[in-house]
Amino acid sequence: MGDTNAHEQAWLESLASIARARPLTLAFSGGLDSSFLLASLARAGLAPQLRVVHVDHGLQLASADWAEHCRQRMAELGVSGAVERVLLAPGVNLEAGARRARYAALARTVSPGGWLVLARHRDDYAETVLPRMMPG
Repeated sequence: MGDTNAHEQAWLESLASIARARPLTLAFSGGLDSSFLLASLARAGLAPQLRVVHVDHGLQLASADWAEHCRQRMAELGVSGAVERVLLAPGVNLEAGARRARYAALARTVSPGGWLVLARHRDDYAETVLPRMMPG
């Protein structure tokens, strides 16, 4: 970790101390946020005690390719992980159904007493909160 600045070094050390206290499961979408977090956790030396889970909803034609990309990234970083394929209940709101299926898959993979780690940024938060605040 010699090539990191002091702020990043402190952040990585805090991640390492958290992982020593409890098992970590990373929800890995394969996007920029979770890819950065996965690389940071691996760089902090946490690959041996980290479990990574990619949830494939099968909603896009390229979902299998995306799942394979996630498997390859896990292998490159030497972390254990899995792709959880979920099926959505028919007749439900697609977004809500995908969220429920994703949460259920992630809940099944977290170790007892462990922590689920999510990579989110402010835009994710805004996309979650703002629609709930709007009337109708």
